[in-house]
Amino acid sequence: MTTELLPLGSLEPPPPPRFSLLGFLGKLVLTLGGCFFLLVVVMVFTNPRGHRSRVYGQLTACKSNCKNIATALEMYASDNKGRYPQKLDQLLERNYLKVVPTCPSAGRMTYENYQVISKPDAFSFACCGANHANAHLGANLPRYHAELGLIDQE
Repeated sequence: MTTELLPLGSLEPPPPPRFSLLGFLGKLVLTLGGCFFLLVVVMVFTNPRGHRSRVYGQLTACKSNCKNIATALEMYASDNKGRYPQKLDQLLERNYLKVVPTCPSAGRMTYENYQVISKPDAFSFACCGANHANAHLGANLPRYHAELGLIDQE
């Protein structure tokens, strides 16, 4: 240590930084960990399998919506002498459904082509549009028919 005189009330200057292997390794581990985390995040969000599973998950949810609507229609018919409602909105009026579900792919209600016939009593509807084209389905699929059930192929 030098024996210079310092001005009154001043502190001794800090010692020069020393190289510490432990500090260097700690910073290296944090940097590499951050890079690895960033790489994993990029791989997850750009993975085509992730996109494919989301597309098929949305299709599965849409099929489930079709089955739920069909179940509500059957409950309505059993309470109304086998007659189906003329519009899906009638399912809401009598609380067979809380809301008409939305297609997860379209983000809106797409089950708009609801049709009823009376001799014999039957109904059909479909998810309108090419909302599931990424799942290799044609337009207006999945579809539900009272006698055939869920139709998800041409």
